[in-house]
Amino acid sequence: MVEKSKEYEPSFYERCILHSIISLTSDKNRFYQSNDKIAELFDLTENSVRVMISHLVTNGYVRKEKSNGYRYLYYTGKKFKPIPIFANVTKAQAIVFKNQNIALRNENTQLKEEIEELKKKLSM
Repeated sequence: MVEKSKEYEPSFYERCILHSIISLTSDKNRFYQSNDKIAELFDLTENSVRVMISHLVTNGYVRKEKSNGYRYLYYTGKKFKPIPIFANVTKAQAIVFKNQNIALRNENTQLKEEIEELKKKLSM
């Protein structure tokens, strides 16, 4: 007896990417974020984002197109288990979340630099 293969279920970060695509696009707009920007947003590597997007395309969650040297992603409408906090995020909220994330990363970098400076002063 041949068993049916289990339906592919996107990982947590793949679902985060899907929510980003959905919230930052509409019927007339395209999602054009590069892998490095997506990786920065979720604190992932570019390579892991590339693999995740490949999985999403292969399994029919995302459609990928290229035009004028740019890659565009579109959500196909295929159902997936939503992440509650992202389920009803609007484009404006997504932009606020992204800006807050960038501000926190900058603050974190600044604090790390201050710690290094203090360590140097203490070792003198």
